[in-house]
Amino acid sequence: MNRTLSVISAAIAFLYFFGGSASAAAITTSTTSNAPGVLINGTNVSLYVPYASDNSLKIGSVVKVIEVAPAATAPKTTVLKTGYVNSCAASPATGIAVCTGVFGSSYFIRPPNNKVGGFKTGVSKRVHFTGGDCANCGVAIDDTLTGGPTAIIATSKGYLPVQLSPFQLQPIISTGSDAVSGQFGYDPMNHRILSPNYVILNLKKFNSENPDYQIIDTGSGSAFELSDRTDFFNSAGTCTTTGGGTTQRDALPDSGAYDITTGIAYGTFRSPSDCIHANTVDDVALFDLTQATFDTNAGTWSTPGKQVQVLSEMTNMTNGITGIAVVPGQSLAIVADRREISGSAGFGALSLPTTSGSGTPSLKDWVQAEMPNDPSRKIWQMGFMPNGVTAYTSPNNTKGYGVIINRARTYAAVVDIEGLLGASRQSGTAHTLSSSVDLITSGIVRFVDIRPGK
Repeated sequence: MNRTLSVISAAIAFLYFFGGSASAAAITTSTTSNAPGVLINGTNVSLYVPYASDNSLKIGSVVKVIEVAPAATAPKTTVLKTGYVNSCAASPATGIAVCTGVFGSSYFIRPPNNKVGGFKTGVSKRVHFTGGDCANCGVAIDDTLTGGPTAIIATSKGYLPVQLSPFQLQPIISTGSDAVSGQFGYDPMNHRILSPNYVILNLKKFNSENPDYQIIDTGSGSAFELSDRTDFFNSAGTCTTTGGGTTQRDALPDSGAYDITTGIAYGTFRSPSDCIHANTVDDVALFDLTQATFDTNAGTWSTPGKQVQVLSEMTNMTNGITGIAVVPGQSLAIVADRREISGSAGFGALSLPTTSGSGTPSLKDWVQAEMPNDPSRKIWQMGFMPNGVTAYTSPNNTKGYGVIINRARTYAAVVDIEGLLGASRQSGTAHTLSSSVDLITSGIVRFVDIRPGK
């Protein structure tokens, strides 16, 4: 049995035993609401790229076919006349893409001619994170939600379901006392929003409180806080601050993601701004949701299968391991730093656990690397917030790929995740790519020009 067939079989087994309501083998959408979105149509893979971010304004967006069948020619990059959009996602069932607006308007892009239409979400007040602010902050797609294919949009007032066909705004789902997540994860099997979040107390110093990993059931609208969140988010200890003191290491839960083959959810952490560089947070949270219990009276959830795993050597991401995207149907993930005032070209790959249902899940392997200069020889800069990463399974060769867009929105880097994990490691290290590995000539990284008309 080849690897792709084995992961599909595992996904089917997961559905049988745990009662998921969607076919895992058919899910191709991303399970995290980062900036770029992917749409697979036959042998073509299209990438939707928003131009704005939560701390930088540039109007518009583009769509680029980043993979075609062998010997076929990809069409040129198409400009989309959207407003200031920061996150895009696409529905395979309808072919419709949705891009969320930093301010009050969001947009849908309809096939076959990429016709753009705008709509008001009714939310214009912005919510603040340590990396920026937005009124409409991220989007994920659920093609099997009751009522039809639906976009889930994070807004400052809660999570807004938008039915795509026929188009209809649904009531906003409240997060209660929690803030929304700028990069929420999504469980399309059980129709749950996975919302790592924290509350900003002071916009000058960006002090925060109440880190949580909230789970929201989109069907009932019920929101559940992690029952032991105070202990859990202190489990990895503290970091040393620039002033010589210490601060909570995992106070800033950043991004959520979900592996449809195992039912394991993930969370990343942004490094607190006053942590010294030597104490860069290189932690990832794992939650086995197949073991989870939900207390509807208390509004809490937990699972015995959870931990914060510290990833040794993953220190070239100066803001922490912020961006994550899991390959649909494969237990592989791409991770990346985000670049703000400071930052790096650091990225990496994770080999995720392939079983669930008992015990505590842990990552099998990981590797860190540095993104090479782009084809114009410019130093690679990551894409700000929302994180500029997504992932997909190729319809042409069944490999799992990560995609990372740059800050300038000129290139996308397509990363062979298994190729990166299988490449030589630096002598004396366990998880650092060898300096002898050329990411371009080895075929591990392929750059795609996403500039208009290219």
